[in-house]
Amino acid sequence: MTAIFLKMLTSSVIIGLITVLLIALTPLLNKRCAAKWKYWIWFFLAVRLLLPVNLADLCTVFQPLSQGRTQQTAQTQQNSTQAPPSGTLRLERVTVEIPPQMTTPITVHTKKSGFQITPLTIMGMLWAAGALCFFGIHFISYVRYKRHLLKTGTRMEDSSFARQLQELRQELAISRSVSAIESPEAASPMMIGFFGPVLVLPKEQYSAEERYFILKHELVHLKRGDVYFKLLLVAANAVHWFNPLIWLMQKEAAVDMELSCDERVTKDADYAQRKAYAETLWSTLHRQYAKQTVLSTQFYGGKKVMKKRFQNILRKTAGKSGAAMLFLVILFTISMGTLIGCSAADKTAAETQNRTDTQEELVTDTPPLETASMDTDIPDIVLDEAQAWTIEEYEYCKRFSPGSHYIDWRIESLEHCYTYEDFQSSVLQQYWEDIGPLKEECEDFHDMVLQIYRMNIEFLSEQPESVFLAGGMTMTEDGWVVPDYPNSRYLVFQQDGEELTLLTRMFENDCEAGDDTFTKDLEHNLMLNELPVPTMTFSQEGETNTVPAELMDGDGYTYYVPAGEWYPSDFENWEDVDENWKARIYDAWTAWNNEDVRFWIARMEGESYDEAQKELLDEGYAVINDRMLRQDGDTIYSVELKEAQNDTWGIFARYPVDAQEGYGMQIHAIADTFTVSK
Repeated sequence: MTAIFLKMLTSSVIIGLITVLLIALTPLLNKRCAAKWKYWIWFFLAVRLLLPVNLADLCTVFQPLSQGRTQQTAQTQQNSTQAPPSGTLRLERVTVEIPPQMTTPITVHTKKSGFQITPLTIMGMLWAAGALCFFGIHFISYVRYKRHLLKTGTRMEDSSFARQLQELRQELAISRSVSAIESPEAASPMMIGFFGPVLVLPKEQYSAEERYFILKHELVHLKRGDVYFKLLLVAANAVHWFNPLIWLMQKEAAVDMELSCDERVTKDADYAQRKAYAETLWSTLHRQYAKQTVLSTQFYGGKKVMKKRFQNILRKTAGKSGAAMLFLVILFTISMGTLIGCSAADKTAAETQNRTDTQEELVTDTPPLETASMDTDIPDIVLDEAQAWTIEEYEYCKRFSPGSHYIDWRIESLEHCYTYEDFQSSVLQQYWEDIGPLKEECEDFHDMVLQIYRMNIEFLSEQPESVFLAGGMTMTEDGWVVPDYPNSRYLVFQQDGEELTLLTRMFENDCEAGDDTFTKDLEHNLMLNELPVPTMTFSQEGETNTVPAELMDGDGYTYYVPAGEWYPSDFENWEDVDENWKARIYDAWTAWNNEDVRFWIARMEGESYDEAQKELLDEGYAVINDRMLRQDGDTIYSVELKEAQNDTWGIFARYPVDAQEGYGMQIHAIADTFTVSK
């Protein structure tokens, strides 16, 4: 926690200084740049505030890759010269030293523990507690306010309102449904809700023109996901609650969010239309509203904010691109994060290096299984399965918990713990009877001899201070981490004479082998192993592959994907898909082994098959066999259309040219399983 706190402190100082600079330049930026660019600058800074890493940390990831090359060329460099090359620019990181008093442990008379309390540790704990309180207060306030609005509000049933809302949704290409209510307690017209967006209007009389602009403004907020942007700002403010400059950043970012929304509403509008929109804002200025919540959009923003919005809406020339400013802010932020850092005393760094050297010797000299505490008569098949499971978990944790800096694994203990002499599963028997089994198949689950082995695994962390212990995890003084509850992994084997066959792996942390809970969980696991597993068969790179598949149930459709090969993607960040298509996307996936390979499901609402095909032809696609394809450099974009009753669905994909016979065929097989369910 201390290391994270120091890194957060560093980023807080850097982003605070950038915030002051941006606010000082606001008059100039507002005249020269469109507000959306400042919006994206605030978005980047908010994300940076939540990431306790900098470029120097990322560089350490690639350090091992260059060590071999460095060792090979070291002798040559030494013989040729002792001075660095004249063309080499070396950037030294500026380190802000923490006073030794802050890292000196506080004497506490207690049992020996690997955890030491220092003033810096206490500051880190206070920081974490403050962040939780800050975010909790805002979130609870938001939940209570939303419930109150929904309780006091009434559904908008006016047909003209519904028609106007539907027309605007089509104009803005918003496919998701939007609920609308009218509440006397509404602070102003607003969009509220993260998962089920609700459009809330005060109980006021609006003209058709006023209502048009209000609805369009809030729907633009919905399309851009501005409630999530405000959630990001609150989270960043919560993490840096101690820094008043970050509070100021949150307020300024909220203003620029409204300015950029106004720009989108008045895009391509003439002066008369922009004036009418400004008059709608002006009319809201004179209405009295109740309290507000930071986790919603607000049509009304206060007198000072309204003045800025009027100026931005009515100015004659549109703001220019601010991409260069965004690039400079990103570059400056990364550079400052690289050059500035917080550190404890040099003694701490030396101790860390000594500990790392000791650990490396342990890794080099001691094979994992030789350090394990286990029965001497463990069968080879049990050892092999234990190692396989440990390696799988180790590779998974290295990939998805890079902050733990794992460098090695070991099986800390492996022992036989229980025997079921005549295991009988009534659950499995009933399952086979329900699907019409053969008699001998039922007998397979009677009088089985099961041998249960319990194991405990540990991973060695190169930076123990960076490991976040949660969910039963423990860590030894020398950096070995139990990645879950200790002694909670079980291997279940069926014994037939001298032969052992693995039946299942189990994870149990609140029971022991042989008791009722463990036995019921064992029956459940065995039943799941007997359930039919769906498969997909497709030709890939000249070979026929049959792989396990998972059924995906979407909003009105289903399809299968190969199990364990794809993960859901955040398509909002895709730069090669324009906003019009993003608004139509329902599901998006990326291949685990290649981030350049992805596919997504999009709905062309109200379009026939021919209309959807013509739209894609206009965008540069060509019909080739049963697919539509276009090539952009070394990347192929493909679409397979599926006609429904009133709409057309598309299975879109993106993959490198050299993956056409691999992932291209796999995605084609996925598209073949797509079925419209309603």
